[in-house]
Amino acid sequence: MLILALDLGLQTGFALHDGIDVDRSGVRYLPADHSAAVKSLHEWLRTVVRKNAVDLIAFEDVPAQAHSGGIAAHLWGAWYGIVLLAARQTGTRYLGVNPATWKRAAELGSGTGEADALRAARARWPRVPFETADEAVARFVAVAACAKVARSHP
Repeated sequence: MLILALDLGLQTGFALHDGIDVDRSGVRYLPADHSAAVKSLHEWLRTVVRKNAVDLIAFEDVPAQAHSGGIAAHLWGAWYGIVLLAARQTGTRYLGVNPATWKRAAELGSGTGEADALRAARARWPRVPFETADEAVARFVAVAACAKVARSHP
């Protein structure tokens, strides 16, 4: 099973997990113009899913009340919609992973932030030159999603 994990935003962290380990990760930088960003994310996501034969799209499912400000909440809603649209168009399953779940996978406490995720990822994958915390979060979303899928399929 190949999982594409995402930390959605203008800097979208991504990771591909093959069921054993994270094969590849990085950051997709989207245009600052919001409509262009939504279109760019949609095109990129469909391409990655098809090119890599992704079985599951996992993403950090942030509760709406966690966003500071209306623009951030609306943008996250757009990212979420794009993930669902791309999943539907490609026939790919999807899974939202809440922050508490990926933080458990990273062995972090619930109150820890992105800097802590980056430190934990660097300790777990010391050979990976992480660009941003978004990539680190995406890697832990992948690990958490893999564990959740493994538990649901004996």
